[in-house]
Amino acid sequence: MASAPAGVNTNATTIIAGKQQQQQQYSVFTDSERSSAQSPAVPPPRIWLTRHWRLPRIVLGLFIFELAPTIAALALYGIADPNLYRTRLWRDGFMNGFNSSPGQVLLSYANHVPFHVPLVWSQFITTFNLVISILSMFFLLVKSVAFIMHIWYPVVSAVIHAGLFAIYLFSACAQLGSDKSDPQHLQNGPPWYITKSCSVAYYPSNRGYCRQAKASLAVAIIMALLFFTQLVLAVLSAIPSPTERRLRAEKDSDDRRGLHHPRAAGQRGQTPLRAAPVQQKSSFVAAHPLRSNRPETMGNMF
Repeated sequence: MASAPAGVNTNATTIIAGKQQQQQQYSVFTDSERSSAQSPAVPPPRIWLTRHWRLPRIVLGLFIFELAPTIAALALYGIADPNLYRTRLWRDGFMNGFNSSPGQVLLSYANHVPFHVPLVWSQFITTFNLVISILSMFFLLVKSVAFIMHIWYPVVSAVIHAGLFAIYLFSACAQLGSDKSDPQHLQNGPPWYITKSCSVAYYPSNRGYCRQAKASLAVAIIMALLFFTQLVLAVLSAIPSPTERRLRAEKDSDDRRGLHHPRAAGQRGQTPLRAAPVQQKSSFVAAHPLRSNRPETMGNMF
């Protein structure tokens, strides 16, 4: 049997070598990419805060429970503004000898003597209570919607509830303030309608106002405790536990490793890196026996 011509064997070897070279050139995984994919990923940053609640049902329950005292605060503080019973209770306490007289304000103005109205009897605390009740209702609506939309994060909750707790704590302390403006009628502790029964009122018509003032203080204390509870819950949820840190670190590590992986990058919608082919088309075509213009090559085919 006659052996194949030498020119045909040489051309076939050249064709096979060219195909192998093309496969290596167009291979998705290069040596550098394989080494980068197998190399350990960069350690992820430390996890300081979380965005998930540990006890979401309790958070939702606190929102529902908060609605009742918020409405009560709006009603009580709205009725008391601007001066429904503050001056009446002030005068009633003076008649019983419990505190100073509201007449000292006019007397001081007439004598051009500066007079500092005690905070517990001032217009400021009455208006302040009305403003914070409206503000708390606004935040209740906002955080309820944000919680349903899964954007009410523990960090945001901690900041807002810290502020609400501070203003209601100030309101409660102001309502429990002392009255030392009159040296002859010193009131070192809370006002009389808080420490005593409403039945001791000098004017019987002030007994109902006395109960409203007691209820206003109770609402302020309840709201302060409620916001403090939500503050503690938010802080505990914002600080990740060791298990959450480990799971989050593993997830971030997988994400980082996937970004460096060429095939994973293609699955994420990115174009994988390919090596540019070497321009050897002319030499490859010239070596092909069917596309050669040389007469000796064409003659070797027969």
